Amino acid sequence: MPPRKDDTHPFSFIDNPRAPDIAWILVRVPEGPQKGRRIRRSTGVSAANRAEATRAAYQLFERILAEVAEEDRVAAQGSNLSTEGRVIPDLALLAGLDYARAKAEGAGERQMDQLARFWEKHLFRLLGVTLPLEALTHSKVTEYLSLRRAEGARGQSLRKEIGCLKRTLKIAAREDLIARVPELPERIKTDPPRAWQKGKLHPLSVLVAWLDEVKRRETEDSRAEGAWLQARVALQVGLRGESEAQKLSASWLEEIPASVTQASGAVGAVRVPAAAAKDREERIVGVDVEMWALLAAQAEGKPWDAPLLPGRHDRIYRAAAEAIGYRRAITLRDLRHCYASYAAEEVDLVAVQSALGHADLEVTQRYLTTTFARTAKASVVVAGALARERLTTPSDHTDKTRSPKPKKKVSGRQDSNLRPSAPKAGLLPGFALQSHLETCESCRRLVEECIGLRVVEGGLGHTNDHTGVSSLAAKGRGE
Repeated sequence: MPPRKDDTHPFSFIDNPRAPDIAWILVRVPEGPQKGRRIRRSTGVSAANRAEATRAAYQLFERILAEVAEEDRVAAQGSNLSTEGRVIPDLALLAGLDYARAKAEGAGERQMDQLARFWEKHLFRLLGVTLPLEALTHSKVTEYLSLRRAEGARGQSLRKEIGCLKRTLKIAAREDLIARVPELPERIKTDPPRAWQKGKLHPLSVLVAWLDEVKRRETEDSRAEGAWLQARVALQVGLRGESEAQKLSASWLEEIPASVTQASGAVGAVRVPAAAAKDREERIVGVDVEMWALLAAQAEGKPWDAPLLPGRHDRIYRAAAEAIGYRRAITLRDLRHCYASYAAEEVDLVAVQSALGHADLEVTQRYLTTTFARTAKASVVVAGALARERLTTPSDHTDKTRSPKPKKKVSGRQDSNLRPSAPKAGLLPGFALQSHLETCESCRRLVEECIGLRVVEGGLGHTNDHTGVSSLAAKGRGE
């Protein structure tokens, strides 16, 4: 492995789980407007060769400092000057507005790194740092999307990149830096999630054991504070991990009317504000007595708008899964999918869609994982419905919705005392059934056991005794 940071290196060698064999470096900008900014880059050299990795790291370090210096120069002086000396707004100006907005909103280090990646790695590279905003047209952005698609970019990433442009263009318009906001592509089609991006459904027994292990580790490790309750919130309330569960504050908690409590069993609710929701739509999710008490205790003594469960605890979650002998990792995304799948077994999909905050029911269906218990229950439900219908449906099975067929006209005089013509061979008309049953003992016994018809005085009687059906079915199966 390459050496770690010491007094001889102005950068740090870091590990990247997705490329463990390649040497990566972490550079902190030492001075200038971007002082303290962290930049991660790959050297493209094998980590096993220390000498070559160190040499490539120094070359990469110099290039990074040169890029940062150029960005500072462009941002400070403007990249395009008109003949009158007026600064023409360009992409570098938009990037500066976006960085300032993120810092003002309290964005963390991870969010700032992601923002820098959108601008520097993609937008600047394909559109150009010095592109005037007047040239940022619909066709130019469409061309950019085509190039990114050709590189293998997914729709989710493209939405975020174009979102950077739209967001900063509105800011520039509010500050009178541009006359109007140019028209950009409205809708960018997203791609279905890859296999590793999909949430997994874990058995309830595993989740119970895993939560107990997370709680035990939380008591032993001070860095894991809030890990257990954060997992409970994701599993029982269905909040998203980074954008919702980690931003949950006391201002989100509210009581609900007694009538709702009596109908649903929930005693409180979590109201997710539109600013934190992914689709920018406010939603409300009920919580039970135990969860309400846990959240109230967590909020006690904290500011009204302070996050109750900040921080990421992926390491604790993975260690807890390994400790209970479970081979699959359990993440906050998985817990949200478990919430959707287990909730859909008892409530309708529209309620699950509303609780998850999905604008489209098709998205909710992707969250659901069909279990054997659900498919088996479906068969039992259909069988029960047929049994209930068999007991409650009258003997008349004619379709009442259809209009009766007109009777055929019979020419000539017809005597009402005359019986109809003889039936076909092997068939007995209704008036002859009673006579046949009186003479044939085997048919009478079969009809009495299976159909429930009995020969009584004055005609045929019906009972609810169908005990012969099971024995007849057993004979048909050859038992």
